[in-house]
Amino acid sequence: MVAALPVLAVGYQADWTGFHEGPGARSEFPLGDAFIKANGKEVVPLVFYARWACIPFSLIGALFAYRWARELYSPAAGLVALILFVFEPNLLAHGELITPDGACTSFGIVAGYTFWRWLKQPTWMRAALTGGALGLAELSKMSWLILFGLWPMLWLIWRWLEPKKVECRESEGTSQTENVIAASSSSHQPSTINHQPSAPQLATILLLAVYLMNLGYGFDGTGTPLKEFQFVSTSLAGLEKPGTPGNRFRDTWLGQIPMPLPKQYILGFDNQKKDFEEFGHRSCLRGEWRDEGWWYYYLYGLLVKVPSGTWALFAFVIICRLVQRSRPVPLRDELVLLTPAIALLALVSSQTEFSIHLRYVFPALGLSLIFISQVGLLLTCPTHIHPKRERGSRPAVPCSRCGLVWVKRFLPLALTCLTPVRSLLVCVAMAYSVASGLLVYPHHLAYFNDFVGGPRNGHKHLLGSSLDWGQGTHAAIAWIKDHEPSSRVEFAMWSGTLATVLLSQPPDTITDTNFGTARTSKLILFSADRFSDRGPYSRSNQNQPVEEVVKRFASGSVLVRVKQPVDSQ
Repeated sequence: MVAALPVLAVGYQADWTGFHEGPGARSEFPLGDAFIKANGKEVVPLVFYARWACIPFSLIGALFAYRWARELYSPAAGLVALILFVFEPNLLAHGELITPDGACTSFGIVAGYTFWRWLKQPTWMRAALTGGALGLAELSKMSWLILFGLWPMLWLIWRWLEPKKVECRESEGTSQTENVIAASSSSHQPSTINHQPSAPQLATILLLAVYLMNLGYGFDGTGTPLKEFQFVSTSLAGLEKPGTPGNRFRDTWLGQIPMPLPKQYILGFDNQKKDFEEFGHRSCLRGEWRDEGWWYYYLYGLLVKVPSGTWALFAFVIICRLVQRSRPVPLRDELVLLTPAIALLALVSSQTEFSIHLRYVFPALGLSLIFISQVGLLLTCPTHIHPKRERGSRPAVPCSRCGLVWVKRFLPLALTCLTPVRSLLVCVAMAYSVASGLLVYPHHLAYFNDFVGGPRNGHKHLLGSSLDWGQGTHAAIAWIKDHEPSSRVEFAMWSGTLATVLLSQPPDTITDTNFGTARTSKLILFSADRFSDRGPYSRSNQNQPVEEVVKRFASGSVLVRVKQPVDSQ
């Protein structure tokens, strides 16, 4: 909706002939091609304006990542979170696209931050702000539906982990200074001592979010009885084969219940569930193609797509947290931060019908960057890892039975003595993370880290929206016009509509239905996934062509020269 505003302002040509409604209908794809054909080359500035309208979502995410890290850990941590978020290549890539993942990441941070602040100081004003933020997060993408279950659970945990009120009376053997320190530490969160977040406020937050979800859809179909829906997922249709319309609730008492959400929101959830049950397209990981996905796809994707400098900071945080004797912040504060990220990653990883889009877990990545930002404490607090002890006291050794006694005793001391060194390491890791992302500009979508040899080897590990989503079509067509202006061109990609418009000549286009049967051309422009999975092209011809890779573009697409004709079948 936001991306459409500037397009509406400047004007456009529309073609709605491809639109149709029905169970499981996905009209957005033919409508997209029709939009490109109707506007011709003018579609390029229209998409440019639409993408600019989405940039503020990333700025909002960066601002609230900074504020959350600053208030949770330290001002230096806030600066670290801001830098990591702003220069993270994956978030940069999707922050400029007209897809919901960037907004989902940002509004997930906003919602989590406002919820955390409400837990700390539960006022009705903060409850209203939290409900509004949750509503925006739900409107951005369905990924955050899990918050309706997680937040009540986190609310209970927050109350259960409520710190006990510290007595400040001076006792025998206790100095006045120690009492002051104890009192100040207990009053660090004064609003949480005798003012716990209440159930009515929590209910208000959830109800306000539901109201905003309906408001965003204009209350279209809100209150429709469950029995009147036509579902296509096995879970909701109750039929064995996904894609077959049905409704398992039609003849039950549940079917009489009016749904509190917009009709299209519920049908969209059903369509997504159907894709997770039967997708129809193959998945690829490390050059292996198969009809189903991998449970570890997203973990592996983060390993090779997140900058190695960021991973170094994460490893440093884990090491320091393992050896330190006290938490930098209370456990319940970090549970509010990390539980949604872990839950989202686990939920998406459990859906193994297909593994194509690493972007599904970017909201978890945004929250994780805030957790990593606590390395800022090491830049400003030299005694954070190894607090001072009274003379003659012995260091606590919590794991003396596991053979790590000496590590537990002396590693914290070593880290403390090497404060300048560890500060330098943190700064170097941050600088390397930023630089590695900037070096691939403007091809952030095709970024891969040093663990796999950088972007030049990315196609060997991940494809699809993690590498080539057509973002390099302009550059590829421009190169063809400059170096091969008289060549005939085929397009082997999911949709060659935009490339056809940019080329300004009618090429032979290889689509999903005629891939491999089009007339032989001198050049074939492959998308990265089609170049990797050329099985249908090869099987459709008895006489195999002799191919020569002319150019592999930074965006992942590949230009191939066919030296021998291919007999069409």
